[in-house]
Amino acid sequence: MKISLYPYLLFVLCIIACGDNTQSLLEVKNQTDIQLIAGQGVISTHYYANFDVPTLWQSHITGSGIDTDAIGEIVANRATLQSVFGEDLNFVDRVSIYAYPNDPVAYQNNQLVGTEIFFLDFVEFGSKTEIQLFGNLTVLNDIITEDRMIIEVRLNYRSITPTNINVRLNMEFSVFEE
Repeated sequence: MKISLYPYLLFVLCIIACGDNTQSLLEVKNQTDIQLIAGQGVISTHYYANFDVPTLWQSHITGSGIDTDAIGEIVANRATLQSVFGEDLNFVDRVSIYAYPNDPVAYQNNQLVGTEIFFLDFVEFGSKTEIQLFGNLTVLNDIITEDRMIIEVRLNYRSITPTNINVRLNMEFSVFEE
């Protein structure tokens, strides 16, 4: 007699899906621009760091009227990497976005530990001007609540970059209640 595992698997998935449906208190949006350099190869990972990226934390909190004592966790929600002038980003194979506390000297001396906030391990083939990234579930309170942060974009390519390309990283962070 054959026993199907599908009903049991469906039951377990239903139980897991019936968890707490928590709404975020606030969505903090941010962006930064970088320029991809022409002629970079496919063997190594390419690093682009932007220093003094404003987090806009105080303006978001002031505008929302939320009590700072009610704030629990801040996590990365979603992000997009898009070309500013509509160039094709088909040459990008992998994207990782890291955030660091704003200390440029410690960053350049490799004394800071970064936190991966967004990623996409395999970018689909095909013509595109925008790449959707997944948010990491790491708590980012210590970085986002400061005035400024360092954003590091790590890219792997599947082909050589054709020209200099200006790209914009649009980031969104979710603030949850304690």
